[in-house]
Amino acid sequence: MTKKLPGLIFALAVSAFIGAANAPAVQAEANSAKASASREYRIKAAFLYNFAKFTVWPVEAFADAKAPLRLCILGEDRFHGAFKALEGRTVKNRPIVTSRPSSTDSLGQCHLLFIGASEHGRLGTILESLRGMPVLAVGDTPRFARSGGIIRLETVDNRVRFEINVEAAHHAKLKLDSRLLRLGRIVGKRAASTTQPPATAEETARLAIISPASGISLEH
Repeated sequence: MTKKLPGLIFALAVSAFIGAANAPAVQAEANSAKASASREYRIKAAFLYNFAKFTVWPVEAFADAKAPLRLCILGEDRFHGAFKALEGRTVKNRPIVTSRPSSTDSLGQCHLLFIGASEHGRLGTILESLRGMPVLAVGDTPRFARSGGIIRLETVDNRVRFEINVEAAHHAKLKLDSRLLRLGRIVGKRAASTTQPPATAEETARLAIISPASGISLEH
């Protein structure tokens, strides 16, 4: 047993050396992945801003004509400050305020709610709590819109696209601009009956086909 000990120590030393040598490459890869994710969510934050601009809420969703438009995140925040940066901008003369509700009891105070991936396991309960409320529910988890959410963001071939559940928007008493419907993919029971003329090149360039790798902003 004692004869094998030096060999074992040597093997462990070699393993540690290899691990240390690879550490910069591993860290660089991790940093690159984080940067890519950060760009993706900066773009998704811009999408949320545009969704707000292309949505009409019922009058009763606001206390008065000067009441702010409240954008919320429920669950893990992957936006790295990009969501918070929307605060202070305006949509239809209403200033945007952002918040992070601590429970589902206060979700009705939101106008647009981004439901993070960390809440996927209780998505059904969350959406049920929003039933009948004028809240634009947005997420980026699989089957989000098909499960009753209104808009699902997805990344396909390094481009951010989105699905829209028109029926869910109708139940939430929200009116989505026809230009938004032309740019998104309609899903749900009303998908077959909801037809829109194709989006113009300008509309597509402005809102729909954005590459996370490019870091292009939707702002003009």
